[in-house]
Amino acid sequence: MVLIGEHIELKKNATVDLLIVLAEEWLRAAGKGLEPLEYPCLKSGDLVEKLGVETDEVVRRRILTARRTIAKRFESAGLSVDRPEELIENLSWNGYRLAPERVVVRVRYRS
Repeated sequence: MVLIGEHIELKKNATVDLLIVLAEEWLRAAGKGLEPLEYPCLKSGDLVEKLGVETDEVVRRRILTARRTIAKRFESAGLSVDRPEELIENLSWNGYRLAPERVVVRVRYRS
C-alpha cells in the first residue's frame, strides 16, 4: 500500500509497485545525504528489471497510468496540488524519479 498525504491510499497494483520502486531509490539518495536535486533517476531498463516487466514500453505505460491515477486521486480527494501528474519526473536520457523538490517519502511500518 502507498499513502499519499493523509487522504489518498493506493492498494497493491502496478501503480503501487512503480511508486514503491521509485520511493526506494528516493530513500537511498536521502540516506546518502544527497541534495534533493542530485537524487538519481532510474533508467527505463532498470525499471524493466525491478518491476519484472518485459519492455521499456510497459514501463512508459505504467508511468503514464501512475501519473493519471495520482492526478485523479488528488482531484477526487479535493486536494489542490499544482500538477500532481508531475510528481514522477522524466529527465531526458537519465530516467525517472519522484520529483525531489515536490515529494517527501516516509516509511511507515504497520504492526
